Amino acid sequence: MFLLLGAAGVGKTLLVKRLQKLCSKEGPRALGEPPPTLPTVGTNLTDLLIQKKITIRELGGCMGPIWSSYYGDCSAVLFMIDAANPTQISSSCVQLLSLLSAEQLASASVLILFNKMTLLGTLGWDLLCPAACLPPPMITLLDSFPA
Repeated sequence: MFLLLGAAGVGKTLLVKRLQKLCSKEGPRALGEPPPTLPTVGTNLTDLLIQKKITIRELGGCMGPIWSSYYGDCSAVLFMIDAANPTQISSSCVQLLSLLSAEQLASASVLILFNKMTLLGTLGWDLLCPAACLPPPMITLLDSFPA
């Protein structure tokens, strides 16, 4: 099971909906306009078929205090940070560091996603990485995502 974590409003639900579209028969052509989303209250389970079945458990941002109760059967963590919300970056960093130090996740893979990077006013990598206590990215940012 993959856990999808991050503060409220970072785009977790939209990511899951986009991944579902990408995994559909139409693939990237099916993306179209971003679908409407509502804040996740509680947890959502989504199965994706990408060579094999992957289950993503999205936990609402307001559930941060009890995220650790879901670590047990987790093989990977997708952690989203809203790069366009500087006031949220520091609290996201605290959550991320807590997650990275969790013994139950010691063998889990972790992917950190900075969302909303193309919005005006977003901090650049030179400021984001130190703010999140991370080294500079090893890959380049995709400046555009198919709409």
